[in-house]
Amino acid sequence: MRLSARVDYALRAVVELAASSAGSAVDDPAAARPRPVTAEVIRVIDGPLANVRGQRPEELGYQGAAVALQDVWIALRASEREILELVTIADVVAGDLPKRVQDLAADPRAWS
Repeated sequence: MRLSARVDYALRAVVELAASSAGSAVDDPAAARPRPVTAEVIRVIDGPLANVRGQRPEELGYQGAAVALQDVWIALRASEREILELVTIADVVAGDLPKRVQDLAADPRAWS
């Protein structure tokens, strides 16, 4: 997975804005509910979560022994989506990430 500098800056800005308004009153209860916006921000800034040569994985047409690569790319996208949809901006602001994310980040193999 490659995240552009634009996505990194956009997510940082969203987190900083959320942190600066964390103490303010919220009139809309729906707005107060944590939502997994990290995947939404990435899609808005950079488009689909996973692409191969600029194409969505389901649009690829592999032949022969490489045919299973399409399933690998689709599974990769699904795992990215799973993590990104678990994390809310509120989680990041609070520094309290979901256990699944904490466990994956704590694995030393994740850091290399």
